[in-house]
Amino acid sequence: MLLLLSPTRVRFGGQEWTHVRTLTISREASRRVVDFADAGPHAVFADAPEVLTRLEVRQELTSTSLEAPAPGQRAVLTAQASAGPGNGRAVTLSADAVVLSVRVEAGGERRIELVALSATGAADPITIEAV
Repeated sequence: MLLLLSPTRVRFGGQEWTHVRTLTISREASRRVVDFADAGPHAVFADAPEVLTRLEVRQELTSTSLEAPAPGQRAVLTAQASAGPGNGRAVTLSADAVVLSVRVEAGGERRIELVALSATGAADPITIEAV
């Protein structure tokens, strides 16, 4: 899992998302293969042949951030953030992504869940470059 705290700039297609608190990237097996032997109760083989890469954006709602993406909307998500405390370098993360859900939480926080798409199926759908 990767966590970007307070990214300096987040864009989804033509929209700039302001007041973003966090951007998280998580990967999970969407299809799992687990085999057991007759000799005991524990797995002897496991594989994750298909992986789903999810992104979650947590954004503080303000009067300037009322425009929201719609589930099914596809665009390139880009985020710029500092590489780390005390490090002057920055990184840019980018991914072709589709919005899965948009929720507003109590306290005025919007949670946007997306799935990142690979160009080939074999290539990592997340690109991180030093700026």
